[in-house]
This record gives sequence, C-alpha cells and structure tokens, in this order.
Amino acid sequence: MPQLRPVNVRFPVALGVMLALGSMCAVARPSISHFRNLATAAGHETILYSFKAGNDGGDPLGALIADSSGALYGTTAFGGGSGCLFQAGCGTVFKLSPAKVGYHETILYRFQGGTDGDGPAAGLVADNSGALYGTTEYGGGSANGGTVFKLTPSGSTYTETVLHVFTGGADGYAPLSSLLLGQNGVLYGTTLLGGTGSCGGGMGCGTVFSITPNGSQYTERIVYRFKGDKDGATPAAPLMSDSSGTLYGAAATGGIAHCGGAPINDGCGTIFTLTPNRSNFAFRVLHRFHGAPHDGANPFGSLVSYGGTIFGTTEYGGKRNVGSVFMMIPGSFGFGTLRYFESVIQNFHGTGDGEYPLAGLVVDSNETLYGVTQYGGSAHSSGTAFQLVQSAGAFTFSVLHHFTGGNGGDDSGYPTATLLLLNGALYGTAPEGGNAPAWAGTAYRLQPS
Repeated sequence: MPQLRPVNVRFPVALGVMLALGSMCAVARPSISHFRNLATAAGHETILYSFKAGNDGGDPLGALIADSSGALYGTTAFGGGSGCLFQAGCGTVFKLSPAKVGYHETILYRFQGGTDGDGPAAGLVADNSGALYGTTEYGGGSANGGTVFKLTPSGSTYTETVLHVFTGGADGYAPLSSLLLGQNGVLYGTTLLGGTGSCGGGMGCGTVFSITPNGSQYTERIVYRFKGDKDGATPAAPLMSDSSGTLYGAAATGGIAHCGGAPINDGCGTIFTLTPNRSNFAFRVLHRFHGAPHDGANPFGSLVSYGGTIFGTTEYGGKRNVGSVFMMIPGSFGFGTLRYFESVIQNFHGTGDGEYPLAGLVVDSNETLYGVTQYGGSAHSSGTAFQLVQSAGAFTFSVLHHFTGGNGGDDSGYPTATLLLLNGALYGTAPEGGNAPAWAGTAYRLQPS
C-alpha cells in the first residue's frame, strides 16, 4: 500500500441552523493596504472524474489527499446506492487512480446510514500504514450526531471501524471538518454544535475534541467547549498545529456581536489557539473579526501557515461583504507576549474575481497562495480559482479559472474544498458540474501558468 500524505482540508455544508439573518452595524477598523490586480492568469483545467450520483457517489465536498503513486482519495456526501438522501445512498469513500486515459474510480467504502455513519462531508487524513480517517456529519446512533471513522486496508479492500459516535449534549454534535492527525496517533477535530451554550436552538456552540488510541480502543475527550460569546462559536474549519503541539482553528461565529455586514447575527467569528499544558489545553483568542467593510467575517476554511504567518479566508466581510483573504503576522506586545496582527490582503468584489470563499488556502514555496470561491466569476457565477502572488510584502491577485459547471455545463461548479498542491498542479473537488445528466460533481486538476 503506498504511503499517504495527510492534508489539511476544508469543506462547506448547509449550516441552516446558523443562518438567522439580521441587520448588522458596521464597525470601522484599520487594515493594511496591499496591491491588487484583477488580471486573469492562464490556468488549464482538466476534469479527472465526473460523478454520476449512483453507486459511484455524488456531491464531493471535501478536499483530496494523494499517495506516492499519484492516486487521489476523497469522499462524497451522498450516493453509493440504497437508503438515505433520495434513496441514492449515504455517501462514499473513493480512490481515483491514474489510468492511460483519465482516472479510474474505486469505491473503498459505501456508508449504510446506520451505526457506521451517514454523509461524509469532509476530506480524509491518513497515517503511515495507509489507514484512512474521517468524519460523517450524521448517523452513528439515535442522536444522529455523526461519527469519527477509520478505514483499515487489507490488500485491495478496506474495513471500517467507528472510533466515536457523537451524542450531542455535553458531547459534540455534527462534525463537519476533516481531522488533524497529531503526535502518537491522536486525532483532533471540531464539531459544529454540542457542548455548552445556546447556539443552534440550545444544541450547544460547538467543541474541539481529541480521539486517543490505546491499543485497538479509542477514547474521545472534549478539549474545549465554546460558550458562544467572545470566544467564538460553531467551529466548522479543520484544525492546524505547530511543532509544539499548539492547535490553531477558526470559529465561524461568535466573537464580536453585531459585527459589520455579517448575515449570521451571532458574531463574525474568531481565530483561536489551544496550547497543551499538563492537564488539558489553554484556550486563547488571537483575533475577533469585525466584518465589513474593513475586516472579514465568518471564517469557514482551514488555516495555513508560512514562515510563522497565518493565512485564511472569510466567507463574508471585506469591502463588499462577499468575502476576504486575510493574514495574521506574529509580533511581541509587552512583557514578551506574542500576539498576531491581522490585515485583509484581498477583498472580493463578486464579479470577475469571485465571491464567498468557503475553502481554505494552500501555499507553495514561493509564498504564492491558491484558493477557490464558491460563487462569482463569469456570468455563470459558478466560482473561481485564484492565486495571490507575494512580492516584497505585497500580494497581487489574479484569477486562474472561471468555473462554468452547475448550469448545464460539463465544467466543475461551485467549488467548496481546499485545493491540494501536488507536483506543481492543483487538485480539487466540486459538488456540482460534470457530465450530464447527473451533474453530480467532479474531481479536477488545474495547472497554473
């Protein structure tokens, strides 16, 4: 079995429980100005696989990971056959292997919608043995609160083991993000709801959890329960860690109440850290988003770090309240305290450049950032792929590709997953587009110029 490389990913889901719309008060906030260019760079897209929404799956929401042979691994939120959504299936885990022409799909597991889980909306992570780990948004037990699962390879087949079933209440509920594989095989993740607080109609404001292996057994532990106040709420993004074991994450709401322009009236979100200590983790907020027009709002995508600087996206906020790209630069602040200084480096306009970036970013060795927007771009408004090229402290923005799928075309449409950077090419998934008549999503490759 080729060795797999874990990749931090990000996926979007319908967060209806959070979408209580209301008017917001704009809060002025200074930000650093950067150069901006609306030019379009040449980027060639290739559709690797078009999902048919049958036994092969449909609606891929999570990012891809790759093994040393170039095979790609991911999930679809439904499909696989029998039961669940529209009786089309409860989701799949798939492998795409390079072939003489295109890629060949192999289904590694089809979810049944019961105790094994239902609706894997996030991407996967892998250990050195080739075992795959992931989450399902639903299923697992009577609470229907989702699962953490493991797929163990044996030859060409995989066996699923459920590592934890979420029950709501003090426990988490609805794990929407991919997992982080830490030291000693410990898995870390987030749940959108559960824990404490009044979010989601009293279902809780979300958690950070760990899953620790002990032989063949796994033990879940709640690392942090969000209160839904200044600390943040409803964490939907995957976690990131540094060499010391400190966890970094984003809460999509909470923080500053009544922030500028956010359609989710429970705050614009936060960036936080969890630093390990002797007994647990110490929680700290690094930034509270203020919203439009001077700051971002509602970070759903995964964070990425380069040279100590943290980069990310927000779905809303920015000058036109259709999303932003931000960076956070570390610096000292009295008595040796480390703090981060946040600034917006890209304000989306919702036309040619795209709007509503749900996915996180990837960064190459030249500190060029790559990402996608779910909407905007061309007249189809099916999203864009973009790059931000850094030079002398400034970032120049350009569009790599205007997606046109999801409107009856064969192209990809409405991409929501963080890209995978592999050998100079970008790989991603989109939940719509692809071949007729299904238009049930694609896996694609994008070659920057």
